[in-house]
Amino acid sequence: MQSIALRPAPSAPVFPGLPAWLCRLLAARGVETPAQAEAFLHPGWEQLLPPEALPGVAEAAALIRAARDAGQRAVVYGDYDVDGVCASAILAQALRRMGMDTTVYIPDRHEEGYGLNRAAAEKLAGEAALLITVDCGIASVDEVAAAKAAGMQVIVTDHHRPGPALPAADAIVSPLLGGYPFPYLCGAGVAWKLSLALIGPEARDVLDLAALATVADLVSLTGENRAIVALGLPCIQQTCRPGLQALMAEAGMQGKVTSEQVAFQLAPRINACGRLASARIGLELLETKDPARARELAAQAQALNQSRKEQEQQVIAAAEKQVQQMDLVAIRAIVVCGEGWNSGVVGLAAGRIAEKYAYPTVALSRDGDVCVGSARSAGDVDIYEALGQCQDLFVRFGGHKQAAGLTMPAENVDAFRQRLSQAVGAQTGGRVPSAPIWCDGELALADVTEETVGLLFLLEPFGMGNPAPRFLCDSVEALALRPVGQGGKHLKCTFRQNDAM
Repeated sequence: MQSIALRPAPSAPVFPGLPAWLCRLLAARGVETPAQAEAFLHPGWEQLLPPEALPGVAEAAALIRAARDAGQRAVVYGDYDVDGVCASAILAQALRRMGMDTTVYIPDRHEEGYGLNRAAAEKLAGEAALLITVDCGIASVDEVAAAKAAGMQVIVTDHHRPGPALPAADAIVSPLLGGYPFPYLCGAGVAWKLSLALIGPEARDVLDLAALATVADLVSLTGENRAIVALGLPCIQQTCRPGLQALMAEAGMQGKVTSEQVAFQLAPRINACGRLASARIGLELLETKDPARARELAAQAQALNQSRKEQEQQVIAAAEKQVQQMDLVAIRAIVVCGEGWNSGVVGLAAGRIAEKYAYPTVALSRDGDVCVGSARSAGDVDIYEALGQCQDLFVRFGGHKQAAGLTMPAENVDAFRQRLSQAVGAQTGGRVPSAPIWCDGELALADVTEETVGLLFLLEPFGMGNPAPRFLCDSVEALALRPVGQGGKHLKCTFRQNDAM
């Protein structure tokens, strides 16, 4: 049974004109002054740092302009998730607008796996002189070396954690290097900042894609990310992209576009392309200018997403059977493994298991002697750090605090289970994970007014780092409960607390 706990927060300052409950919410999000409160409640362009402040942007922009002036061709090397697809589209558009011949290469999830790979780098060397990675490459030391040896200039743009050594690229653009004030940009956010440096205000035309990726990649919706998403959501709603228009129609989206709609309706459909088929479907969907083609691609994404749901449920059901055989008191992390599980959905299954049990979870798909999998964190556990304690067991791995991907020999799975549990236990002090229902404070039913709802809207967009507020309303009497919606999945309630209803 889950317990209810009030989320710890610093002493709330008093911000003029704001109720105490809102001051508490702002304080919990690191807001300390009236100026910061104003910036949080009204995000705008002025909150974005200059693109040249991002480490590596100036060097990368100079190399790109020189290559353009020399008539060289560029290839953008992306990733197959929403972040990687959006980052690819963003940077490719910027390069083409500045007159550079540009192609995009996205590896196949099932055949090539995540990140830059040697075979692709060597093949692309015969097609382009400049290789620019987006949303990957920061840990690809050997692969970058191979591309350089094949005669290419290489620029790495990435937001994932670097490994022990940086690749010997000609430039590296990363918010995790050089003391950048906001280290939480996603891959598309990094690509967008580079685009701003290359083509200036014209890059605002792709803010819809930067916002879409920022929400989808589950990075902190604070600081620059909050501004990117707040400014970008209206751009999605008013987009001129036939692909996004068709995708929103498939999803049944109407009216104001919210971060929740992006996260649960748009992102899964684009992700399904790379998970079950080819991410190039999603890329073409975002880039096409043909409404008829856009509708065709959106229908493909819709069908793939439905298939993804079905396969995900199959993997979750099989994984649940394994979890039920585990001694959750003795372990601190869950590792499930299945022969032939679709590697495109194991990350989703890991996320569902982690959410249900509050244990960091790794789901592995076994194909013969090799396992490919995804990890999802739970609570405050840094899953990347925990996996780093096991990296000698892997062929490769990469990621960040909340999520990671890995490839390993199947013979190492048992040792991995034990060592990951130990690594997570070291972070938690040996405590058994728990999943309390966190509340941001108490709120009387009489205070739930239209004004309260209006002020809550100012806290949007919600997401990682800025969760939708949850309040505790105690001693409430339920007067009426009625299932509503498709399949009765929602509940319409009438409550009373003292004289308030």
